[in-house]
Amino acid sequence: MRQSSEQLSFERLEDRMLLSTLVVNSLADNTTAGDGLVTLREAIHAANTLGTTDLGDSGSIGLDQIVFASGLSGSILLTSGELDVIGDLLITGNGRNDIVIDAQQNSRIFDVTGVDTDLTLDNLKLQNGRTTSDNNGGGAIRFTATGIGTLSVLNSTLLNNSTAGDSAHGGAIYSLTGDVSVSGSLLNGNWTEGQSSFGGAIASPTAGDINVLNSTLSGNHVDGTSGSGGAIASPSLLGKTVIVGSTITGNEATTGGGIGMFALNLGKSLTIRNCIVAGNIADQHADFTAPGGLLSTLDVTNSLIGDNDGTTLSATLNGVFDSLGNLVGSTTGDGVIDPHLAPLADNGGPTLTHALLPGSLALDSGNNTSSNDAGMVHDQRGAPFLRVYGAGVDMGS
Repeated sequence: MRQSSEQLSFERLEDRMLLSTLVVNSLADNTTAGDGLVTLREAIHAANTLGTTDLGDSGSIGLDQIVFASGLSGSILLTSGELDVIGDLLITGNGRNDIVIDAQQNSRIFDVTGVDTDLTLDNLKLQNGRTTSDNNGGGAIRFTATGIGTLSVLNSTLLNNSTAGDSAHGGAIYSLTGDVSVSGSLLNGNWTEGQSSFGGAIASPTAGDINVLNSTLSGNHVDGTSGSGGAIASPSLLGKTVIVGSTITGNEATTGGGIGMFALNLGKSLTIRNCIVAGNIADQHADFTAPGGLLSTLDVTNSLIGDNDGTTLSATLNGVFDSLGNLVGSTTGDGVIDPHLAPLADNGGPTLTHALLPGSLALDSGNNTSSNDAGMVHDQRGAPFLRVYGAGVDMGS
């Protein structure tokens, strides 16, 4: 757990105008007018339609923000189907897991459409979203806005979301058109079960970018045949996938147990910096399938990779890390398979992490130049946990 300078950063660009703020003061799921209560569904409807809530808050043409009344916490049990978002929106909870949006396995949670739509979800827990029909991806969130848009999931938990239909990609997140950014979040226990579905947690089948920062993706799986990407699937020909300071472990698929990319990507890039990608399961390419084809690139630095099958990485022999500060294992046993990691646990910070045990070859053995160049001050846990602690930067997240 420590991080790498291309100045990798996650920044959301917004319209330079004042936010219109709508306050939710009820955990109910209805649109009853005149009762003095504002539900999340009512607030989203007001944002979509430029309407006014019972508290007098109005939606605007630009970016709207939905917040929850001080002290409000608990579960919003969706009883009227998914929540439709058609314009730029920021939804901020009162604290991590204080506001739980639970679809009770009856529907997905958010369906995002519109033009150039940006949706940011911060400090929320989304659980038990589910779709059951074919070609109906995104158990928790479906993002199909036209034009240029971004889905940002910050400091949040996506738990036990799923899809059941054939070619229903993305157990938690399906982005057909835009970029996906996940930061400081836990995606756990999400899955797809239909035939030819991919992306147990995140699926982006077009040219959109995927950015994952200081997050843990664990226990996600793809159960149908011909499925790839137990945690992340990005089979598009173009686009960038950047994973920094994160842990991807315990995920499962037929191909690419952790990360799945098609072999015929064209100009695709995968960047992994200060990450742990290990302990995933697949019939082929247990930890990840690297992008292939003309102009595609793979950049791995200061990371622990359990299995190099499906990649262009060479196994590191006799416990000697490579020139970019990686320890890379292989199914043949040639590489370092056991970097002495503690089990996935709460070691501080917003997500579960693997601690490095005393004597681990990963301690102080990373590439300091790469870490400094990337401007990584803290490890996956965030402040106050410094990336460089001791003689040098650690490998892994």
